[in-house]
Amino acid sequence: MPGKKPRKQDSAGRHGKKPRLSPSQWSKLEAQFREKIGKIDRTDVKYVLDKTLGKVQSLMHSGVDWISNLGRQVTLLFEMLRDWWNGGHECPWVTVATITAALLYFINPIDFIPDIIPLAGFLDDAAVMAICLKLIQTDLRKYAKAKKIDLEAYGL
Repeated sequence: MPGKKPRKQDSAGRHGKKPRLSPSQWSKLEAQFREKIGKIDRTDVKYVLDKTLGKVQSLMHSGVDWISNLGRQVTLLFEMLRDWWNGGHECPWVTVATITAALLYFINPIDFIPDIIPLAGFLDDAAVMAICLKLIQTDLRKYAKAKKIDLEAYGL
């Protein structure tokens, strides 16, 4: 295209475009996620706290920027949930349930798009994280302020 510079990539091709869900896939996923929020209990929170870090490590070491960014966001949500669990941060139950539902979806091997498909398998996880972050944005900002966290470091 004349006048438009091509986007630079490093040798690992780290700046590949993130795939997108169709509007119908997005709606279906958001409806499933909102339904899950209402079913969360403390047992789910404990399960998520026990299981999340194992899966997030694979994202953090990805050679693809948007997947690494997803890993940072999952880590932030995990830390916020862990701080709530340990009594280090207060937030409403709906925020706890929303984070828990997002992390459950992340660690659940049976999702909308299986994680076995390279890159695309994390697409639904990224979409659920985006929905979660939108729903809890006020409480997340309060958490970040209290903990002196720069949300830009998490791609937010």
